[in-house]
Amino acid sequence: MSESSKAVHDTEYVGIGHYTNQFFRRASRNGLEFTLMVVGQSGLGKSTFIDSLFQTDLISSSAKYIPSAEKIRERKFNIFEDNTKLQLTIVDTPAFGDMINNCYCWRPIVDYIDKMNSNYLKDESDINRKTKIPDNRVHLCLYFISPNGHGMKELDIKFLSKLHDKVNVIPVIAKADTLTTIELERLKSAILFELDVNDINVYHFPSYADKGSYQTKSNNPIPYAVICSNLTVTKEGGKKIRAREYPWGVVEIENLTHNDFQLLKDDILKKHLIDLIEDTANVHYENYRFTQLGKLLTNHTEVPNDIMTHVQRELDRHEEKFKSKTASMERIFNDKVREREQLLELKKGKVEEFELKYELILAEKMKFLQNLSLEVNKMRLAYNLRGEGLSDKSSMG
Repeated sequence: MSESSKAVHDTEYVGIGHYTNQFFRRASRNGLEFTLMVVGQSGLGKSTFIDSLFQTDLISSSAKYIPSAEKIRERKFNIFEDNTKLQLTIVDTPAFGDMINNCYCWRPIVDYIDKMNSNYLKDESDINRKTKIPDNRVHLCLYFISPNGHGMKELDIKFLSKLHDKVNVIPVIAKADTLTTIELERLKSAILFELDVNDINVYHFPSYADKGSYQTKSNNPIPYAVICSNLTVTKEGGKKIRAREYPWGVVEIENLTHNDFQLLKDDILKKHLIDLIEDTANVHYENYRFTQLGKLLTNHTEVPNDIMTHVQRELDRHEEKFKSKTASMERIFNDKVREREQLLELKKGKVEEFELKYELILAEKMKFLQNLSLEVNKMRLAYNLRGEGLSDKSSMG
């Protein structure tokens, strides 16, 4: 059968043109869940970056703090803008790379990412599956690189090599205002070279996916060089901006001629937030899911023959659980019925006792009435006899 394409005329309205409106209404109704992880050594301005990214003091606010796995901190926020809700989770890694021995400092982060994927897989595989599964998977990891040096450290390469196939990871050069333009370009080139040599696949936003178009700064943003600040400066005209003040001038963090902060912010929040969520679900999570199901199939202690045997065991287990609950409910019901029957029997005995008591009283009353009636009859008979005697005497006289 041959396939053909046909343009739909204005009069042949189908309705797929409202797809974007449907997606917008769904996002407005359900909101979006997004988890952002920031990793890097202390003093690189990760907290300031988050505050600058969302234009508020999120980290220093009184938002809910949730302790989780060791060396991992979670902070959850609800952000509302133009009738759209974003449930944001910020995952911080305090003291990362600050130990004397940093050989395995990446392990808690990998374990955390795997744990979030495992929780989602468990909810997804549950028989009583929820309509909307909470998504706590890590959608983006920003790795902050120190500007002091001629490239990445061994720790940076080790971390990125362990995480690049588990999460969308983007390298970020912190405190870019400490470098001259030439130094920054050299550092970027060195980082790109080391990423290529070590086969580290960092995340490329769809708009930059064509590597052949990496010609200018706007087309070659990775690694992003950012400057962050919590200081607000008032420009001429009264406009307030976040900036860093120096004796020789002011560095505007949202000025593309000064750094890549605004470019990174737009790429994450304005242009590709949905792409990050979908790439996490369709690439990294699916890879994790495939690996776990493969382990399940090869683990003969859990699945002796095939996946159907495992499914049958799960069904049998749930059936036994259902039978146990049914028997328990029947036992409770029978106990309640027995208690009610005993209560009714007790009440019935009291009623019968009451009836017997009043039957005896009634019998005594009836006997009393009968005796009283006999007495009345005797008195009436005696009265009548006395009356007849008096009448006889009077007739004789």
